[in-house]
Amino acid sequence: MSGLLWVLTRAAGAAVVGGAFLALAYRFILPAVVKAGYRLSKERPELERFKLVGGRKAAGSEDAIYYAALYDCRKAITRITGPAPDAVYWMIGVYDNRFQRIRGGHLNDVTAEIKEDGQFHVVIQPLPGNLPNTLECGRHRTGLIIYRVFLPEDRDKVTSPTIERIPIK
Repeated sequence: MSGLLWVLTRAAGAAVVGGAFLALAYRFILPAVVKAGYRLSKERPELERFKLVGGRKAAGSEDAIYYAALYDCRKAITRITGPAPDAVYWMIGVYDNRFQRIRGGHLNDVTAEIKEDGQFHVVIQPLPGNLPNTLECGRHRTGLIIYRVFLPEDRDKVTSPTIERIPIK
């Protein structure tokens, strides 16, 4: 009986700690992403632009700026172009319709290739690509693009990237 009691107490403790961890993650990390995805899905925006999401306190911090847009890999390749922000850290990533990170779908200020003119060019496509700055949506044909900028030198100079859809023949 003591073995069963030991297992039950450990399982209860793990459930409490796991629940607390999930509650904290949802409270401090996910609010901007969940709100952005909900708002974008309700408004059904065109896939041609990013929207500023989260306001001045995105994810509980005034140090972050979030832009979000939808992608659709079913009939087009998505090309995103924008100036690399003057910030401590920035990243662009693709998420599925459940806001889960897609493997092979993230670039940041260290991994992204920046052209001589200071612009980055990112391509989102269904299959792996040999070109730099290629993100894969894989089997997730539609979803959310999140562009995050942390600790920018000047918040007002962070601009939204542009989106271009190239039809697949």
